[in-house]
Amino acid sequence: NKKLLGYGLIEQLKDVLPFWLMSAAMMGCVMAVSLLDLPTIIELIVMVLVGAAVYILLSIIFKVESFKYILNTAKPFLSKLKRKK
Repeated sequence: NKKLLGYGLIEQLKDVLPFWLMSAAMMGCVMAVSLLDLPTIIELIVMVLVGAAVYILLSIIFKVESFKYILNTAKPFLSKLKRKK
């Protein structure tokens, strides 16, 4: 990739590493939920909610640029929905 795109392995790892770490933290929290003795459907729902919450929180804490972009893109749509109510 370095020769073709001018984007070497180290640069790629620097770009991807924060997302890997956030995903690993999310996985740890979700796996902790699996240690609870919950009915399967409740466990699944709690896992999804915890995973989403952890990933969103980490995206806010670490000021992930792609997350900011998604929020800015969604704001006009969400404001239109609020006006319709």
